[in-house]
Amino acid sequence: VPVADLRTGDVVQVPPGAQLPVDGEVVHGSSEVNEHMVTGEPVPVPKAEGAQVIGGTLNCSGALWVRVGAVGNETVLAKIMKVVSDAQMRRPDVQAFADRISSVFVPAVVALALLTWASWAALLSLELLPDLSMHGWHRASSLAFMFGCAVLVIACPCAMGLATPTAVMVGTGVGAERGILFKGGDVLEAASRVTAVVFDKTGTLTSCKLRVVDAAPWLPGLTRAQLLELAGSAESASEHPIGKAIAAHARAQGLRVAAPECYRACAGYGLTCRVD
Repeated sequence: VPVADLRTGDVVQVPPGAQLPVDGEVVHGSSEVNEHMVTGEPVPVPKAEGAQVIGGTLNCSGALWVRVGAVGNETVLAKIMKVVSDAQMRRPDVQAFADRISSVFVPAVVALALLTWASWAALLSLELLPDLSMHGWHRASSLAFMFGCAVLVIACPCAMGLATPTAVMVGTGVGAERGILFKGGDVLEAASRVTAVVFDKTGTLTSCKLRVVDAAPWLPGLTRAQLLELAGSAESASEHPIGKAIAAHARAQGLRVAAPECYRACAGYGLTCRVD
């Protein structure tokens, strides 16, 4: 079913590995959802009945049945896109200054180009410069037109008016791709004067690459290497970021990582398997 045909209150099934098409509420099933694109948190969030989900995020493990709560321009992702679009339309102070200059500079350059054209045309038509030639161009009108165009092209009045909005558009677009949203071009301009950044306690600061820093066995006779070998083998079939980090660490330590048998993942709880 096309997303455009969905309406509030419809129930859609989202299989594992698929993106959630809309914002809504889980009415059946359980899974883990990767909300990194919205929250910045790299670890998938467990979702069960009654949980809210965001369109555009990734369903990782189990199937979910979601009641549509918002579609189209009402979704969180659409609102984020609108913030980026509005940011590209808001003019920074430097752009307003450039526009004021361009409003005078552009007509002045055009007038100067026309004056150059007319002046050279008059000089050449009166044969005041009889020996002037340029690569075989002898017609007075052609030479005068070339000189007028040269003034217009070299002065290039359009560059001043286009450079600033283009820089704002590219800057806000690249920031959005990296998870940084600017409310406007004026904010982007002010960011050049920032000397310190303060994050509140709810902010997520992460490289999004989980890694194992230590392993502590809790059973007598179980060594650290044995623990990593068992955990790495069990997690080798997992799609969870933590499981992938454990399996990668075990391989990096040169330990044997075997394929698990009877593997079964339980969303939000862990997994069960048999490792030989």
